[in-house]
Amino acid sequence: MLDRVPTNDQGGASFEADLTDVVQVANLFSHATAQGDEIPPEWAEIKSFGRLKLNEELIHDIMVQSKEEIDSIVSALQS
Repeated sequence: MLDRVPTNDQGGASFEADLTDVVQVANLFSHATAQGDEIPPEWAEIKSFGRLKLNEELIHDIMVQSKEEIDSIVSALQS
């Protein structure tokens, strides 16, 4: 069974991102956005973020963009 695990050039396991990674990252983003929190830098070390190729800078950009979109929607609904 282990011989079927894809490996990288260093001989370690090499897995592509899957739906579990997407759900885990989305869940974390959702909770942080709902609470208005900044994403801790340690999040870039979570394997799901790595498999989705999300580094600290991209995580920050996503949070800023999400906040702007949410603020825009809230403003439109209050009008």
